[in-house]
Amino acid sequence: MVSTLDDSKRWNPHPIAGAKRKLVLTAFSRARTVFVPAAFLVLLVIAAVFPEQLAPYNLAAHDLANNVEPPVFMPGGSLDHLLGTDQLGRDVLTRIIYGARISLAVGAASVLIAGTVGVILGLVAGYWGAWIDELITRLADVQLAFPYLLLAIAVVAVVGPGIVTIIMVLGLTRWTVYVRTVRGDVLSVREKEYLTAARCVGASDLRIVFHHVLPNVIQPTIVVATFTFANNIVAEASLSFLGLGIPPPTPTWGGMLAEGRQYLTSAWWIAAFPGLALALTVLSANLLGDWLRDELDPRVKRGRI
Repeated sequence: MVSTLDDSKRWNPHPIAGAKRKLVLTAFSRARTVFVPAAFLVLLVIAAVFPEQLAPYNLAAHDLANNVEPPVFMPGGSLDHLLGTDQLGRDVLTRIIYGARISLAVGAASVLIAGTVGVILGLVAGYWGAWIDELITRLADVQLAFPYLLLAIAVVAVVGPGIVTIIMVLGLTRWTVYVRTVRGDVLSVREKEYLTAARCVGASDLRIVFHHVLPNVIQPTIVVATFTFANNIVAEASLSFLGLGIPPPTPTWGGMLAEGRQYLTSAWWIAAFPGLALALTVLSANLLGDWLRDELDPRVKRGRI
């Protein structure tokens, strides 16, 4: 006898297996989109950790006889300098590799400082509330109203430029985004039943905050950290471009852009390749942040099943 049920109404003997298969295929498809930026960031970290082994030349090496040599793909270029040389005959690729160490160090260290300060203050403001919440919120508003560039100029004028100065300036001016994110998440979970149960069994406020509240707000904090990391790299490059960052002869991408701006018509590669490295790093970090935001959001995951 011929069945009258159409294919959409037939009984599926393995509905869970089908859902799992669909979830795996969706996750694999999304993972492919983030593979290239993640691989680029991994290679950048390796280059920053081992610049002496990967850079084709010593950082201090320069050859005035071969200054402003074009890249290998241009007439007059050679395999000795794949990305050309600058006005002092220094290898551009070598300086980009060493500059990656500065950019990643500043980005990571400033995120660590801003994240630690912002998460702690956000936990305190969201959980205890009252006048503490009002005080921290007003401090965040004051910080947001004060441009970080003016603070950087003031700090550099007092203590002088340097990598420690830039890290402290960026770390102490970017904590506000963490405070707002963590505070909002804490306000949404502090009256949950499991926190009430923890109070009933005698758990202290500190234990509740660090053992029950913090794990529930750490996921959005990780996403915020990836975007802040990219913003801090751009901020460091901007300060170095203006002469307020890491002073020469330490190579930084922003400093290389500043040095190459007067050669844009005659030797464009001096500024173009550091700018390309900066743009690709920021783009990769932002794409990774987008992927993490979607992967760590349970509402998005439920929509994919």
